[in-house]
Amino acid sequence: EDLKTVMKNFLFVFNSLGIMPYDTKNLGKKLQFDSEDANVVYSMNEKDVVEGQNSGTLKYPGWKYGERKLVLPFMIVDKEAK
Repeated sequence: EDLKTVMKNFLFVFNSLGIMPYDTKNLGKKLQFDSEDANVVYSMNEKDVVEGQNSGTLKYPGWKYGERKLVLPFMIVDKEAK
């Protein structure tokens, strides 16, 4: 319970500074992406990416300050894509 309170306060402080999560609506969803988007649009383990079209599940949101992206959303790449 204490950790939950600390995390809520942490997120409140981020929000008050203008640091917001993004791409939250896709959390847990399977998404398609091109290999050129690896670590540009989504953060991921690049060794799991094959040339061309890939798919994966969005695990964590990205974070941005205004329009500046601080942390890219993290994607788990599907292994069957290889």
